[in-house]
Amino acid sequence: MPIPNQPLWLFPTRLTKTGASVATSREYVTIEADRALLRQLSWLCDGTRRLDRIIHRLSDRWSSTGIRRLIGYLAHRGVIVNAYELSSLSLDWL
Repeated sequence: MPIPNQPLWLFPTRLTKTGASVATSREYVTIEADRALLRQLSWLCDGTRRLDRIIHRLSDRWSSTGIRRLIGYLAHRGVIVNAYELSSLSLDWL
């Protein structure tokens, strides 16, 4: 799955001691990453910002390669989707 260009963090997230946990429509996802990064990333991935702007905003504190890799992982697991594809995804849930 490609990295979404207009990422939208789709599901509620519970921060844990080592990262976060997310219950998607398909599975339970455990994310081991910096809690501050996950908090900011979930806030920034609201479907209104482009991927390059999100990475630019976070890259002062974290590696842009690591951020891109994390977003790719979250997209693969269904936590983050492309906001422009949300309407077609909702049809899959019916």
